[in-house]
Amino acid sequence: MNTLRHLPYTLVGPYPADTTDGRREYMTKVALAMMAIALAVCTLLVFVGWLAGGLGASSMALMLLIDLPIGAAWRLVRRGYWRQGRYVPLVILLGLGIGVNYTAGLSTTFVVFYAVAILLPGMLCDSKVHWSVLAVSIQGYVAVGWAAGLTT
Repeated sequence: MNTLRHLPYTLVGPYPADTTDGRREYMTKVALAMMAIALAVCTLLVFVGWLAGGLGASSMALMLLIDLPIGAAWRLVRRGYWRQGRYVPLVILLGLGIGVNYTAGLSTTFVVFYAVAILLPGMLCDSKVHWSVLAVSIQGYVAVGWAAGLTT
């Protein structure tokens, strides 16, 4: 029971002093810890579904394709390279948003991934990255819409 109570401190460490970089480092650790926990649960469920024969191998491959970069980013952040690791969730969220919108259509719930990818740099990065992610999101969505218009 005592271990569960100290789990957040174990995963992300202490809250830093009031410096901007310290806050960004802490928020990067928190964001990656939350993503890792959520992905671990989802991967376990997909694995069980895959073993039961209800899900195909492509579902398991997609989960592993998402898990590996998040795990690598978590490792980077834990070793002190939080500035490099903070970009991994942004790339994954944008990639999922654009990729699923391309394969499943523009009116899917994966449009939410754009919003999360736009909000996340506001916490983890500076305003230049924030505005760049906004521009890439808009360009990606328009490009997917243009490509879908060409194929229909």
